[in-house]
Amino acid sequence: MFYFTSDHVFEQGDVDDYSQLVYIGGSDNSKTGVRNIFSPGPLLQVDTPSILDCDVPVSFWLSWHGLHLELGLGDVYGQQRVLAWKPPGLDFVNGIGFATSAEDGAVWTVLRNVGDELYMRTPATYSHEQLWLTVRDHYFQTFRVSACSDVHVVLAQTSGVIDENAYEVILGYKGARTVIREQMGIFKFVASADTPDILSCHLLRPFWISWIDGFISVGQGEGNGD
Repeated sequence: MFYFTSDHVFEQGDVDDYSQLVYIGGSDNSKTGVRNIFSPGPLLQVDTPSILDCDVPVSFWLSWHGLHLELGLGDVYGQQRVLAWKPPGLDFVNGIGFATSAEDGAVWTVLRNVGDELYMRTPATYSHEQLWLTVRDHYFQTFRVSACSDVHVVLAQTSGVIDENAYEVILGYKGARTVIREQMGIFKFVASADTPDILSCHLLRPFWISWIDGFISVGQGEGNGD
């Protein structure tokens, strides 16, 4: 069994509530799948009769690019794929909400169309009701924000709905990290990176967020992929 968090492969004793488990040859060497480490039932399970051999070593490759997990047979990545899994709710985004939980709130400038920039201040109430954009048929969004910490951008399948089919990016989480968390009834972190001083209390700093083929990407700068 392999245990995954957003950043590393861990030994069994180091897993947490946000880890996924890949199992090979379960149910008497007949099933292979992915499940949350402490939750019952598989996220994905496929029939793999006799995939393991008691006497002969079997080679596998495993990848975890972005939020996708893939497993295959052999020594060459991408060949003889056995399963591929990604979190649900990322295939399309129709609305983006902006909020903050920082003590002094946040100031935003959000580019809606070429030459059309929206200026907005969000209070420290952690509510996405103040600012929602419709982004149907788009795949990325640029914005500038000034805040001391904890600015929230939610990507939603349905504009205005954050408790299902939605993921949230938090810049400057507790002043030290940038995280992506699942908002499907629970607050579950799926990716995290150290980003000290990524925000400024006084300066508007540029960022972009994209959602292409189920991948959420976050970056600094004026354009997607900078």
